[in-house]
Amino acid sequence: MGITKFFSRMEAAGYTRIVDNIGWRGDDFHTSAVIDGPSFAFHIFRTCNKSIDERSEDIIGSSVSYTDCAAAAVTFLETLEDHGIIIDSVFFDGALPAWKRQTRRERLQNFARSLDTYRKQQDKQTKSQLASVEPLQSGLVPPFLVQAVQEAILDSRFKDLVYSVPGEADEYCVTAAKKANLTHVEKKVAIFTSDSDLAVYESGRQTHIMLFDDYYQIQPDALGSVIKATTLWPSAIARKIWRDNLHELAYYMAAYKDQSVARLIATKIGPGKSPPVDEYRSFTEHFTAKVADSLSLLQGDEAERQSLLGLDARVAELVHQAKTKTGLASPDEFEIFLPFVIEDSSKSATQIREFKRSGVASGSLKVSGMDDSALQMGLDALYEYFDEDTRRAASGDESAVESWRTVIVRLMLADMDDLPQPAELVDLIDGTLCTDWQMVHLSAHYQTTFYSVRLLHQVMRYCHRDGRKPKLLVRLDGMPGIAAFFEPDESIAGTDAEDEWCRFFEEHLATMNT
Repeated sequence: MGITKFFSRMEAAGYTRIVDNIGWRGDDFHTSAVIDGPSFAFHIFRTCNKSIDERSEDIIGSSVSYTDCAAAAVTFLETLEDHGIIIDSVFFDGALPAWKRQTRRERLQNFARSLDTYRKQQDKQTKSQLASVEPLQSGLVPPFLVQAVQEAILDSRFKDLVYSVPGEADEYCVTAAKKANLTHVEKKVAIFTSDSDLAVYESGRQTHIMLFDDYYQIQPDALGSVIKATTLWPSAIARKIWRDNLHELAYYMAAYKDQSVARLIATKIGPGKSPPVDEYRSFTEHFTAKVADSLSLLQGDEAERQSLLGLDARVAELVHQAKTKTGLASPDEFEIFLPFVIEDSSKSATQIREFKRSGVASGSLKVSGMDDSALQMGLDALYEYFDEDTRRAASGDESAVESWRTVIVRLMLADMDDLPQPAELVDLIDGTLCTDWQMVHLSAHYQTTFYSVRLLHQVMRYCHRDGRKPKLLVRLDGMPGIAAFFEPDESIAGTDAEDEWCRFFEEHLATMNT
C-alpha cells in the first residue's frame, strides 16, 4: 500500500526515467508485461473519467459505466501488444495480508470522510460553483470496478493470463516477473503498477517498474503511435547504491518520510553502516515473496485457477480466512470487508448487516451465523424469488438481465422501511444517472443487494465444486456479470416500456403496503 511519496522521492534523486518511450506500434516482441490488476482497474477508471468531454453539473459521482471500463481495459492490453509489449499475466488480489488490514481500515475511513465532504459541499454549491468539488466527484470510484475489469479480461482473448490469487497480488507479480526473467532472457520484463511496494521487492535483474499514473499514447507523425510511461529499474538502482536490492533504502525511506533519497544514501547507506537488525528483518519480511510454489500450482492446475477466478476479492478473502485461519482473533470469527458504496452519509448505511456508518465514523459490526434450519429456510425463500422471475424471463416477457434486475429490486424493497416511488425504481433499472442524494442512496441499496446475491452465489459455487448443484445454485448460475447488470438501458426512458415498468412496480408496491 505504498511508502510515502516513494516514486516522487526517487524521481527527485534522478532514479526514474520520466515519460520514457516504452514501445512503438508495430514493434516486435521486446517486453514481457506483468499487470498489477487492482492498480490497472483504477488506472482504467481514471482514464475513462478524463475522456468524458462534458460532465453534467447535475450528476452526482462519475458518469463512467462499468461497460466503459470493461472495454477500455481490453483495449489497453491490446495496445500494449500492438507496441511490442506482450502480456505475461494479470494478477488480482484474493486476500490482504493481516498486517495490512489496519491500512485498509484507514483507507475506508478516508473514503467515508471524502464522501461526507463531497455530500456537504455539493449540497451547498450553486451550479456555477460545482467546479470546487470536481476532484472529490472524480474520486468517487464505482464499488465493483476491480471485479468488472477482471470479468472483462476473462471475456477477452487474454482470459488464460488472468489469476485471482490466494493472497495479495504484489507477491505474485514479482514472482511472475522473476520467472519471466528466466524464460525471456533477452527481453525486458515490466511490472505495470501504481503501487510503490512492487518496486521494493526483488523482481529480477531485467525487471522495470512502469507506472500507470504517467502512461499515455501519442501519435506523433507518420511513423505511428508511441506509448510512454515513467519507469524505474530497481536492480540498476540497487547496484548504484552498492546493494543487492532496495530493501535497505526503502526501510530508511519509510522511517524518515521527510528526508530526500540523496540524503538517506549519504547518511545511512554505505560501508560499515547497517540498519537495526530486528526492525530491518521485520520490514524486509513484508517485501520478500514466498509464493513460487503457489504460483506454480495456479499455472499448472487449471481447475485450481478457475476455482479462484470465480471469486471476487472480498469473497476470496473470506474463503482464504476459512481455510487458513490467517490473522484471525478467533478461529470462529471472520473479518469481511465489503466494497465501499457511494451513499448518502446523512442516512443509515445501506450495508446494514456487516457495516455500520454514521457520517464519517466507521466501524465493524459483529454478526452471528444462522443455524442450519434458519439457513435452509432462507435459501428456500430466495429460491422462490429467483424461480418466479427467471420463469417469467424464460416465457419471453423479459430479458434475462431485466429479470435479474427485477428480482434484485424486489429483494431490496423487502428490506426497506420507506418505500420509493415507482418512477424511482424505473430509474434504477434503466441506469439513469443520479442527480439527487435520495436516488444516490436508493442506488446504493440496489447495488448492495446485488452484491449480497453475488456473494451468496460465489460462496455456494465454491462450496459445491464437486459438481453437485442445489436448485438455488442452478438459478444463481444465470446471474449476469457486473457490466451487463448495471449497463444503462436507453430503450426504456420516454417509451411505452417506461409506462409498463411503472405499472409493474406500482402493483408490487401496492402488495407490500397491504
